[in-house]
Amino acid sequence: MEKISGNYITYQRRDFLVNTDEEDHPLKCSIYDPENEKSDNLMIYNHCFSGNKLEAMFLIDYLNKGYSLLTYDMRGAGNNQSKYVTLGLRESEDLDRIMDYVESEGLYKNVVLWGWSMGAVCVIHYLHYLDYHILTMKVNKAKRKNS
Repeated sequence: MEKISGNYITYQRRDFLVNTDEEDHPLKCSIYDPENEKSDNLMIYNHCFSGNKLEAMFLIDYLNKGYSLLTYDMRGAGNNQSKYVTLGLRESEDLDRIMDYVESEGLYKNVVLWGWSMGAVCVIHYLHYLDYHILTMKVNKAKRKNS
């Protein structure tokens, strides 16, 4: 296990694979858990079109105690060898498989989904997989400067 430090907290990285509908291209995922305490909360970061799972490292400094971070390479990004990117559509199916994995572990009570750009589209598409009521959702958009 690799360790990473941020904001006075040391995290241990656990790597794992999640299968997709493309059998030759599983999702390469990493969870960063606080080293010396149990975390009940998990944040899953879904990166932008030109990003990869390393894009989420800025969150290490912002996570309060009690949070773990899951990050992964979406289709066609980083170490994922898939040839096709579907701009959030099939990626939402992949997110559903990641959620199945997280639920099967039974380690976290609360899950926060953070999506940036295409990752936000992925999260919005994922919402139709849910069979419970969403209490709160916040969606941000970039502001365009007037010329």
